[in-house]
Amino acid sequence: MSGESGYFFTNLSCALQFVQDMNYASLKMERSEFEAYTSGDLVPPLNMMNCGCNQALGSMEESLAKLRELIERQHTLSSRIDEFVRRVSVEEAEFTEEFNKMLGMYPSQEYQKLKEQLAREEKETMEVCSMTSLLTTSSSRSSADAEEPAKIKDTATSTAVEQ
Repeated sequence: MSGESGYFFTNLSCALQFVQDMNYASLKMERSEFEAYTSGDLVPPLNMMNCGCNQALGSMEESLAKLRELIERQHTLSSRIDEFVRRVSVEEAEFTEEFNKMLGMYPSQEYQKLKEQLAREEKETMEVCSMTSLLTTSSSRSSADAEEPAKIKDTATSTAVEQ
């Protein structure tokens, strides 16, 4: 093999040989620690070489903390809004009840006069409307009655002329 493919093959072979020969003694570790790392029970500690990873994890942890705080604040705000709505409803009901009670106990003279005047005007309006409808109905009947004898007279005249 030659060229680029030979170069890649050599690198792959060396990497494979390194992994195959790797053991706790070659890495100068204790056997239990080596087995814990290879089984995934232990994770290598983060250091300055993994700085990008450290920053990303730190940023994620900070974001999660802020998110938890925002969720808590949202729950607090939601409960405060519910309490406010409940209080406003209670106060509105109390105010309406008190207002209606006051209106029932002390209607003013001016209010009473306006109420009576409005009732009289409504009654007069209803009477005028009913009279107008009666007049309209009777006038349409009388005009129809007046047209009918004229038609009879015209028919009689035309019959007499024909004979």
